[in-house]
Amino acid sequence: MIVGIVAVAFVAVTGALLFEVLHTPAGVERETQTRQRRIYSRTRTATHARPDEVIRLLQTDWSWWKKARAEEMKDLGDGRRELLLHPNRFFNVLELPTTLRLRLEPVETLADGGKRIRAILTGDFDGTAEFMARPAANGTVIEFAFCGVEVRGSLSLMPLQMVAAVHSWRERLGVEGLRDRLKAIRPETAPDPGWDN
Repeated sequence: MIVGIVAVAFVAVTGALLFEVLHTPAGVERETQTRQRRIYSRTRTATHARPDEVIRLLQTDWSWWKKARAEEMKDLGDGRRELLLHPNRFFNVLELPTTLRLRLEPVETLADGGKRIRAILTGDFDGTAEFMARPAANGTVIEFAFCGVEVRGSLSLMPLQMVAAVHSWRERLGVEGLRDRLKAIRPETAPDPGWDN
């Protein structure tokens, strides 16, 4: 009897976690590819906030990232910052224990008037990520991307597709957290615009 209850609970928790990781909610687009132990991913959503408001939040304490925490934030000068991003302890036990150090480069202005911050990644992932805010007809498209990031350390012993799926979920949580914080700051940003460009 007890074994049956434990088995049912295990299946329920595992199913809920798989749904959370694989589910893409309305208003979010994401794509992930893997090649030669590298992850290429892109997650997008839209907001009525302006690109400069999105970038301003990317330059804060990163407390907006859902189910994660930022530590050891340092200003390196010349517009560069560094931080360490961890999953919250509860989620770290349930999924992949990772450490990700990001060195955020100065803000770049793109040809379309958008803004981009490149991040140099070290730790369990090694490579470059991009955080972009691109103008759209009714606001801004927020986009986070892994640009061929190599999987390192203990993660390299795990199936790459599993690591990529969990990373894509975490990337989605970051995009959603940023969008939700923008809504809290400027309630008129809700509801978010559709994909106009």
